[in-house]
Amino acid sequence: MAHIQKNITLSDEEEKIHVSKGSRRGWMDSDWTYDIKSNAISKLKIDIEEDLWNDLSDLVVQLEYKDFYSETLRLCEWPICDATSKLKEKFKVFDDDVARYVIMGQFADKHVFPHVDPVRSTSVYMPLLPRGNDYTPLELYYNNKIIGTPANDSPCVYAWNTKIPHAVYQFGMARYNVQVAINLPYNEFFEKYRELFDV
Repeated sequence: MAHIQKNITLSDEEEKIHVSKGSRRGWMDSDWTYDIKSNAISKLKIDIEEDLWNDLSDLVVQLEYKDFYSETLRLCEWPICDATSKLKEKFKVFDDDVARYVIMGQFADKHVFPHVDPVRSTSVYMPLLPRGNDYTPLELYYNNKIIGTPANDSPCVYAWNTKIPHAVYQFGMARYNVQVAINLPYNEFFEKYRELFDV
């Protein structure tokens, strides 16, 4: 078919906006404001030793899981062992509000598409494997922003609002984390445990 094609021209500002970000994490808001921390997700001031993080990471690849969502996710309760006992001790402050302790695995190259959790409202969450940027971010879609967890470079505990639309796009490797389902809505959890929030 005969046609004439005109080259597209971008302004300097458009060139800056449309530069490749390199990964999904590059598109996400990494400046967590007070609004984000008090309504969507926040790092918690709970110190996890690297040895414990490593022990938990070694453990999760040995466990048996129940598959969910067409073999996208797999879950199991925390097993009884030294590592989980130490972690429960660190999370003891939340005991009155805990619904369940789970380990969540996500199969390699399987994605959890945007959704809102139907049951739980708040999760206390610690990424385990893989490390670094291979642990793709938990993405939350809040207030016209895409918010994502940083690279998994050191042990870190978060609280996040599972009633905000969220997703995980996992590429290349299986992904594991520990989660504590909390019986409180996120705003109530934030108010009750504000001193543990990194705000």
